[in-house]
Amino acid sequence: MSPTLDDTGADILESSHMVSIMLYLYDSGECRKSDIYDAVGRGNRMPDKLDSLRDLGLVDYNGPSDSRPVIGLTELGSQVASMLHAIDLAIRNRNLV
Repeated sequence: MSPTLDDTGADILESSHMVSIMLYLYDSGECRKSDIYDAVGRGNRMPDKLDSLRDLGLVDYNGPSDSRPVIGLTELGSQVASMLHAIDLAIRNRNLV
């Protein structure tokens, strides 16, 4: 039996670039897909990764048109990204403690 969306947890972030996307949006706020691609990567699976984050309720697509949406973190996405940011800082500052 394959997992469903309801079964998905933090393991979704193990996929390449997922944490980087979340941290980029946390630091940058709302932006276009092209901004994310420029900062994180332009792999052919990036649109699927963004769609997966949206399906999980971590990001939302807004903006004036469907062809050029603005992507931002949802409330849940902000909470998750804040925790990821804290983890990132703890690792980066490990020698300062």
